[in-house]
Amino acid sequence: MYNQRLIRCPHCGSYCNVLKTRLITPVCSEVTVQCRNVDCLHRYVAQISPVRTLVPSQRPRGDIHLPQARTLSGPVAKGGV
Repeated sequence: MYNQRLIRCPHCGSYCNVLKTRLITPVCSEVTVQCRNVDCLHRYVAQISPVRTLVPSQRPRGDIHLPQARTLSGPVAKGGV
């Protein structure tokens, strides 16, 4: 599930609500976003697109090519902190 608390207002830093989304291409979506801070209420359009693959798709599309992320080799990848 998408967590809307990940998007912050570029002006005041408060969390934002996603008002609507629009698929531009298979790898690019536009989202209309509004700041939750009643003293700001900035509304803007942002783009969201995948950057790299962490776990490959079980149903890959031949026309979608995303770089594979490097494998973590530090303590986090081994279960440590």
